[in-house]
Amino acid sequence: MDQATVALTAPLPGDDLEAELTWRAPRGGLRPGDQDVGRAEATHAVLRTKGLDDRWRERRLTVEEADAYLAEVAAMRDRHARLDGERAQRIDADRAAKAQLAASIVPTCPYCHVPRAYAGRRNLVSLGSPEHVARSEGWQLTRPETTALHEYRCPRCGSAELFAAGALEHPLPGAAPA
Repeated sequence: MDQATVALTAPLPGDDLEAELTWRAPRGGLRPGDQDVGRAEATHAVLRTKGLDDRWRERRLTVEEADAYLAEVAAMRDRHARLDGERAQRIDADRAAKAQLAASIVPTCPYCHVPRAYAGRRNLVSLGSPEHVARSEGWQLTRPETTALHEYRCPRCGSAELFAAGALEHPLPGAAPA
């Protein structure tokens, strides 16, 4: 169906948030002015755009300019869809690489040669500037820092191995169940 008004949303040219393109033609008869018509009968178009300042702007376009605007919008959407697809592929590849790395790591106790069990996430609190602790005038300069660590503990001897949080998904697939 040939619509008289086409409503568009971002991404749009000129960083506009919204746009409405209305196909128009002169009204026949005694009443002057324009009327909304389909694309096939249009002699011009009116483009209303809403910018980042949340204000609407209106301008008159020829049919060729309106077609060029719609083609530019379609090209922008195709480019955004392609970039989104490439980004999703990169994210999936990164996840697969991290999963492969995590599967290859088996925390084993070097003393007992027993797989360590996941003991949970721990928060290590340390002083950011320990040299200020002994100074009476500078104790306010110490800033405690918290570091999140994942602990794997040997069930036989109790030795522990720590991994920084964020690099891999924990518990590791090769770890013994807790």
